Amino acid sequence: MDHDDTGFLLRRAVVADAAALAAVHVDGWRWGYRGLLSPAEVAARSVAHRTSQWQEWLQPGAEQSVWLAERGGQVVGFAAAGKARDAQLPGDHGELSALYVAESAAGTGAGRALLAEAEAGLRQAGFAHAVLWVLASNLRARDFYRHHGWRPDGARQRDPGRCDGQEQVRYAKPLDGVLKAVDAMSKCLVSYHDNDPTQALAWAERAASEDDGDLLAHSAVQYLRARQQREHQGVYMDPGGFVAFVRGGGNVALYQATSARLAATYRTMPGAQVCDLGTGDGRAVLPALAGASVALTAVEPSPALFAQLQAELANVALGPGGRTTAVQATAQTFLAESRQPRWELVQATFALQSLPSAERAPLFQALAQRTERLVLVEFAVPELTTVAERAAHCARRYRRGLAEYASEPEVYSSVSQGFLMPVLFGAFDSGRPATNYEQSAARWRAELLAAGFAQVDVSPLCDYWWAPAVWIQAVA
Repeated sequence: MDHDDTGFLLRRAVVADAAALAAVHVDGWRWGYRGLLSPAEVAARSVAHRTSQWQEWLQPGAEQSVWLAERGGQVVGFAAAGKARDAQLPGDHGELSALYVAESAAGTGAGRALLAEAEAGLRQAGFAHAVLWVLASNLRARDFYRHHGWRPDGARQRDPGRCDGQEQVRYAKPLDGVLKAVDAMSKCLVSYHDNDPTQALAWAERAASEDDGDLLAHSAVQYLRARQQREHQGVYMDPGGFVAFVRGGGNVALYQATSARLAATYRTMPGAQVCDLGTGDGRAVLPALAGASVALTAVEPSPALFAQLQAELANVALGPGGRTTAVQATAQTFLAESRQPRWELVQATFALQSLPSAERAPLFQALAQRTERLVLVEFAVPELTTVAERAAHCARRYRRGLAEYASEPEVYSSVSQGFLMPVLFGAFDSGRPATNYEQSAARWRAELLAAGFAQVDVSPLCDYWWAPAVWIQAVA
């Protein structure tokens, strides 16, 4: 929450702002496009419909961030921005998807303040470039964006179902400081990998100076200074940080999408024998079991998570004939000792990435003989072969992950220092064995085919800050 130099209160929008945002949205549309669009198109927006839409758009885990401007307790404008929607653009491109100001606030500086706030949000999320679409005939808006450093990039489009099918032009703007900060943070991670924490800290401080809004650089500086000053005390992973992480940010939408896909699968196979490997605390599978008529065996090796899982399973309201069993074991031990000859479905959500490929191979071979269908939910990370490539990828992606928690300072501190920084720097600690073996979707598919599965299909599940989550289905 902040006041800009024109006296507006700028803050992130929440669900409770839906009606106020809808009123500004409709008002801004009507006066902003008056004389540019047909009267029918200008009038074809209602506050009631927009309110319903905003209630959905502002749910936790939404892909777009929304900022609003208030004056005298009244919302007078808003801006929305996030990842660029054009799949042809590189991943470092963000997009200003909406900027509206009430007619009563036109010319007061509200638009300028919101534009600056949205650009800062995109920089904070790690985007090096930003784009926006504007009606070709909207000379007032085009002049506004040009005045603030945006320029046409040559792209044009028409949407027959929107804006009377009129032509739109795309404007672009480099987000100053991001590229230099990302480069400095990449060097920070490489230095850390080379066992030079002093140089790593120097690069992190350089990144912070290049972009004052770089959450990753400032978090890295705090973390590395703590390691240096406290001799590694108080800077390891904190259970509270992990809990805050999985309960917020993009994890909300990620787990909702996973649970919904599992639930839809269960509905097609009543009475089926299902096995879940590496269930954890059941965050993904428990919501999917509500009303399900499957016999599920949940396998979890961690004693603490297993105890929590058992308690939660006892409270699930299963459908007719549904039942659950919990087994404390690794996937390998369970398969070796289980008397169940075959399952209709074996599933693992974000679990088998913890096994190196050499250990996954015999596991997949055994499953190819004992299940009709195997479903994996994993992150499809890009092929990164060098330390420098991994560092550059993390320098961009972790900025976005941190930005998802920035609106709640206490939560942000816990997530940043208690989880994300230990995970990030742990991944570049050459003195530690790897704990994660993520890979591309193509490699997952190749492993499963090599293990004996006849067909492997990969489909998108959820766009996530770290990497896209995918649904991998292998049929024996």
